Amino acid sequence: MKVYLLLLLLLPLCTAQKFTIQCYGEDFLMVNNMLLDCSGPVQQACYTRDNGEKGCTSKVYLLLLLLLPLCTAQKFTIQCYGEDFLMVNNMLLDCSGPVQQACYTRDNGEKGCTSKVNCSKPGWTCCHTDRCNA
Repeated sequence: MKVYLLLLLLLPLCTAQKFTIQCYGEDFLMVNNMLLDCSGPVQQACYTRDNGEKGCTSKVYLLLLLLLPLCTAQKFTIQCYGEDFLMVNNMLLDCSGPVQQACYTRDNGEKGCTSKVNCSKPGWTCCHTDRCNA
């Protein structure tokens, strides 16, 4: 679900105009006052650093503003015991995700954590506090 939200937020960047600017570039290895054509989905700017380096860069403030909801989205966390029939035996798991998490124990003895939507499946017993599926 997070991927769809990211794509939805980035859609204006894909359909928006391309910003272009010409800047002079200079570094200390190979580029000496070379004319650069800079373009991108966000506004471009020319820069000169204190050390004399010149070039162009993107103004990513718009992109950061669009991505802010992803960074501030609530993250649900819970600690659960995990157990399977191969390698995991009562291992403490730190589970987190963008949707509410739950600890579970299945009829076959398997234990772990899952999103809350799986708790309505037959054979699944869920609980919603840390380490509750001991």
